[in-house]
Amino acid sequence: MLLNEYGIIAHTDNAGALRKNAIACVAFNTCPLALAEGQRYLPTLISKLEPILEKHSMHNDNIVMRMTGCPNGCGRSPNAEIGFVGTAYGKYNLHIGGDRLGQRLNTKYKESLNEEQILTTLDELFGIYTREKKKTKHLAIFLTANGFCSMIKS
Repeated sequence: MLLNEYGIIAHTDNAGALRKNAIACVAFNTCPLALAEGQRYLPTLISKLEPILEKHSMHNDNIVMRMTGCPNGCGRSPNAEIGFVGTAYGKYNLHIGGDRLGQRLNTKYKESLNEEQILTTLDELFGIYTREKKKTKHLAIFLTANGFCSMIKS
């Protein structure tokens, strides 16, 4: 089987929960509507988020993350617990609180963040989540229940 021969099965089995749940649109260079990267950048971002997840003991949490290179949302970022919508090259709006079952869309939390700002913001949110969660199993439920999804932060 080719998947075994080229190590795809082993790579997938060893991937973290966030990486397995992530989706991105094609964005640059394929889509003429793209304002930012999608599928070419999301794996890099996840690699930078994995140590942060480890720091907060969230590396096994099944967080749904999606990225799209423009507001059209081909990567279905509005449905994600953490969604990114490209606004310019290297800049993304951060949306949080979507329901993994598709029954609630996420809301914009911060606008036009660069990579450093994304990592800092998610580190802060993950820290609050791990310190304050009680019986909440999913990040999106916690963020929504605690008012993080009700206003845009600058």
